This record gives sequence, C-alpha cells and structure tokens, in this order.
Amino acid sequence: MAPPPSAADIDFAGVRERPGKQSAESDPVAAAPITSAGPPAPTKKQPAKRTTIGFLIKLFFSWRFLTHRLVGLVYLIQYFAAFFLYFYDYKTYAASPLPWSVGLTGLIQAITAALTFTFLNKDKEVDQGYFSDKKTVSYAFVVENSFYAGLNFFQSLYLTPKGYKLFHNVFPVAEVAFVFFPYFFRRLWPKTSFRSNLENPQNKTKKNLEFMDIATIVTKAFYIWAKHFIGLYINYTRYMDRLTPDQIYFHHLTLLTGGFATTPAIFLHTLKFKRYIGPRTAFLIYAAAYMSTFISYFGMLEILYGNPDLLVLAVIGVLINFRSWNAQMVWQAVIAGLCVAARYALWDGPLFAGVPVDVKTLLNMKVGH
Repeated sequence: MAPPPSAADIDFAGVRERPGKQSAESDPVAAAPITSAGPPAPTKKQPAKRTTIGFLIKLFFSWRFLTHRLVGLVYLIQYFAAFFLYFYDYKTYAASPLPWSVGLTGLIQAITAALTFTFLNKDKEVDQGYFSDKKTVSYAFVVENSFYAGLNFFQSLYLTPKGYKLFHNVFPVAEVAFVFFPYFFRRLWPKTSFRSNLENPQNKTKKNLEFMDIATIVTKAFYIWAKHFIGLYINYTRYMDRLTPDQIYFHHLTLLTGGFATTPAIFLHTLKFKRYIGPRTAFLIYAAAYMSTFISYFGMLEILYGNPDLLVLAVIGVLINFRSWNAQMVWQAVIAGLCVAARYALWDGPLFAGVPVDVKTLLNMKVGH
C-alpha cells in the first residue's frame, strides 16, 4: 500500500507536482498567513481585463462574419462623419457623397446580414425577436430590414440634386414606382409583425414584460407616422419639386436619425444579446434616435402647411393603411395618377395649386447654411 501523499506533493489547483519545496512565489496559498479563522481559500486566477481596443478589434476584425463586420465598420465611420460634417459645414456635407453613401452602405450592410445570419430562427410564425430580452431576432426580421434600408437609400439619393435629375430624366418609370409604390414590392420580403410580439409573452422575462410591450406599441405608432410622413409624403413633395432648400436641409437630418432604426439599431440588439448593455438601455437608445426625427421635422413644419393638397392625400392614406393591401395599392394609384398628371401639365386642377406658407418667416426663424 502506497503511503499517502504529503502536502508538498499536492497543488491546490488540482495538479500534482514533483515533490520538492515550493517557493512562496509559486504557491500563493502556502505564502498566505494562517489566521485563527483557518487557512485561506485557494485563490482563482482572475481573467484578464478586457480593454477597449481589444474589444473593438474583436468586434470588427474577428474572422467569423468578417465581411459583415467590415461593412459595419465602414458604415459607422461614414455615419459619424456625416453627423459631424452636417453640423460643422453643411455645404461641404451636401456636396459630398455622404448624403447618399451612408444609405447605400446601410443597404449593403443589411444585405450582408441576410446572407450571413442564415442560421437564425426561420419559423414562419416567429415574432421579430427585437423586442425580446430572451432571444435573438428572427431571420425573417433580418431579411425584412433590408427592405427598409433600401427605402432609406432611395430617399437619401432622391433628395440630392443629381439623384433627382437622374430619376426624373433617365428613369421616370422607376421614379414613379419608388415614389408611390414602394410597398407594392414589400411582399417580396418576409413580414414580421408587432402584434405577434405582443401576443407572445414567452419571449420576455417577467420583469421586462410590461416595459417591452409598451416599447412595442410606441414603436408601432412611430412606424405608421414614419411610413406615411417621413417616407411617402416626403416622396410626394419631392416628386412635385416642392421641397425648398431649407426643407431639404432638415430632411437630410431626418434621414440620418431615422436611418438609425435600420442599421445601428440592429447593432444595439447584438450588444443587448451579448449583455454589454441591458434591454431597457438598448430600447431607450433606439427610441431616442427615432424620436429625434421629430426635431428635424419641426424645422420643416411648413412642408405640411404649404402643401395641404398632398397632406390630405397622405392623411387618407394613413386611414386606408388599416384596410387591406389591395385598398392601399388602389389609393396609391390614385395619388400617383393625380401627381403625374399635374407634373406633366396633363391636368392642373385646384387640388394641386398649393398654399405656400413660410412658417420660418412667421416664427422669425433662420437656417444658417
């Protein structure tokens, strides 16, 4: 029978060592003084602290999903550069590619996400997953996001003088399709719903259930507003060439802040899922971004007062939004017919006379650019 091992034969981490005298440096437990409370517990090796640089390198340059990571990095660089240049030197910003390149890179990023994250949940009945603190987003939501990124890119390009002339003079049919019928093509993408998220309490923890449900309802309300007044209504006024330089100035900012919902917002979900930020923090940042669109929209408020004819058409469109898809497309065809006829002087009825109202003059507001 072998003799029991002595204390010198045992490593407190569970690894046997050769017999021999250990130094205090190699055996921190032995080096620690023994008090009346008994010998100290074995120490555990502390993980290395994560540095900011190391975190960023891992985030953007890890080999897995490298293409998606690099496109995301290019997008973020452009996004912050656009914000800085917009406020620092608007004329340079407007003359640069940034007004449309940010939207283009956002679209490319959304496409790479759809091609990369094919392993996500593909159940047809699954909810978005975005307003959940227990699961990732669904694959349908990732693919669907590319549709909205495309809307943002089209409008950002259409807002520039060269982009407007390109569609007006070279691609007039495509112009009508993108301006009046973007949601005709919506059926080519998968569709998730806010309602499915509300009807699935299992995707949220009990402590965040009420918060996430409120977040879903608020976002749904904003979606309706954005669809008809940031998207379609601005398209109508641009198509009729009624946007003033001041309105274009403010709408560039609307596109930047609103574009947050299609690209950086997905990045927020990743940070939430990886537990770098909490679910409530993630939503509050997301909500702050899309709610800030109201600030820039207030700056061009005369776009509503100055175009009561188009405003009436848009408001009716909101009401029809809750009807069938066919009803929505019929109404869009009515709006398209009226606007095309007025634009090419086929018919110039009083509906399209417009009532120009300079709200900035009334409020004694000036835009410095």
